[in-house]
Amino acid sequence: MKIDKYFKGRGYSIEREFCGYPERRYVVRFFGEFICQAPTMKEAELEMIYHDSDQIEKQTGIKLI
Repeated sequence: MKIDKYFKGRGYSIEREFCGYPERRYVVRFFGEFICQAPTMKEAELEMIYHDSDQIEKQTGIKLI
């Protein structure tokens, strides 16, 4: 399964947007709420994984990373 399909089903999205920088950046959202921005897709995906691990920890008390 590709990473974007897994996370899209969990409420995440990554889109290229203008967000205060001269060029568009990759913006990560969780159910529409801004999480972060990154210059590359790989960095955005890493931020998404980190955020998801925090969500799992809040729900279960288990720290993944």
